[in-house]
Amino acid sequence: MRRVLAAVTVLGLPLLATGPAWGQAGGACYRGRPQPACRSFWLTEAEVGIALTQRTRLTGEDMRLGIELGWMHAIGERSAVGGGVAIGHDRNEYLSLRPRYRRWLPPIWALDLSPGVRWTPGRIEVVEARAALHWRDLGGVWTEVDFDLAGLDRTRWLAGVKTGAQAGLASYAIGAVTFLIYLVASPRD
Repeated sequence: MRRVLAAVTVLGLPLLATGPAWGQAGGACYRGRPQPACRSFWLTEAEVGIALTQRTRLTGEDMRLGIELGWMHAIGERSAVGGGVAIGHDRNEYLSLRPRYRRWLPPIWALDLSPGVRWTPGRIEVVEARAALHWRDLGGVWTEVDFDLAGLDRTRWLAGVKTGAQAGLASYAIGAVTFLIYLVASPRD
């Protein structure tokens, strides 16, 4: 799993070099906006969240840190579809595949609905149902319910904040460097 996470981290780094050049009117954009401004746009998000349980503590078991890289395509003036790949830490390292639907709410808000499947070493462990409210695609809040297929917690609610576009890339860069340091410095399994 460490190799998978390291590979996704390293593969995402080229976005840092090419991202600011995107965004021609009517083409592919770096910060998501409805048509006619953008036909498609990239997702570069970083997030932090906490499990909402009766025993919530600020421990590694109740916290989630993650990044998501993906792409969306506009399907009209106020909607887009696409998806992303998320990696992070929530009890264990994980990789999550998340199809996504976005609806822009005038003038500067967007609502995302996203089911997902989370893979941890060796198995599909969780089915996710997520909703997020974005402000100008730069930041937002999210909530998620996880249905645990492994039987540890049947259902778990989470909530958090996220950054996107330029703020997401800055968060991603800081997170990628921190994660690579963690991989190098942590003891091997």
